[in-house]
Amino acid sequence: MPVSLLVPRPAELSVGAYDGLALTPSTRIDADHTARGTEMWLRSELGAATGLPLAPGDGQNAQIRLSVDPSAGLDAEGYRLIIDGEGALVVGHDPPGVFYGAQTLRQLLPAGAYRRSPVAPAAWVLPSVHITDRPRFGWRGCMLDVARHFMPKHDVLRFIDLLAMHKLNVLHLHLTDDQGWRIEIKRYPKLTSVGAWRRESQVGAGHPPVFDGRPHGGFYTQDDIREIVATPPPGTSRSFRRSTSPAIPRPRSPPTRNSERAIRWRSAGSGASSRTSSTSPTPP
Repeated sequence: MPVSLLVPRPAELSVGAYDGLALTPSTRIDADHTARGTEMWLRSELGAATGLPLAPGDGQNAQIRLSVDPSAGLDAEGYRLIIDGEGALVVGHDPPGVFYGAQTLRQLLPAGAYRRSPVAPAAWVLPSVHITDRPRFGWRGCMLDVARHFMPKHDVLRFIDLLAMHKLNVLHLHLTDDQGWRIEIKRYPKLTSVGAWRRESQVGAGHPPVFDGRPHGGFYTQDDIREIVATPPPGTSRSFRRSTSPAIPRPRSPPTRNSERAIRWRSAGSGASSRTSSTSPTPP
């Protein structure tokens, strides 16, 4: 990808005068102990796309080096990426920072770096750059409305990967609305056996309304929700930064309040693994 097309655009970016770094079968990756999660992620993703082994290095013989250094003059979740003909260095202020730096490194490769297997011989060359980046906002989120249009768990997990690629750190799940209830409440099974399904969906907002005639529905079991919450990007820990429990209606009455889940990932070891709720706990 051309440097000018990086998303989001880095805070500071300069293109070097040196040749770029070519990835070859002898390219090695090394990381300090706080960046091991990112090292494993990067090897898995780039190895699958390029077919290269990207074996572990020992620092001296590694062309790609990852490290966490809180004294490097970077803000929270910030990183510095330096690439030249000799190698690529990613330094993060914290584990999320080094992970976001690795995401930028991947973006700088050809688009084939996002494939799950190599499809044709290619030259995997990283351009010579010096990038320093940091987020402007600590809360960078995206809402996924699965109440109106259900999305299977596999697709939600894929969506989390896309959020991480764009350096977003909050997933807001819109779980209930008048068009569907998407979270299992074992004490009230009809919320999902009835409320998670509809006979058809309205097409557009015209008058009179037009419907597609196709049944639609689905819901997440409590284990599904646990799996989604337990799937943070590498090098980060998970936390329920905020959650609002669904209101439980009286029998034979419809749900009266939406259920929202906002999941935020923060740096491992920062005390972020606790979960808090802004209301009473959801009934089992």
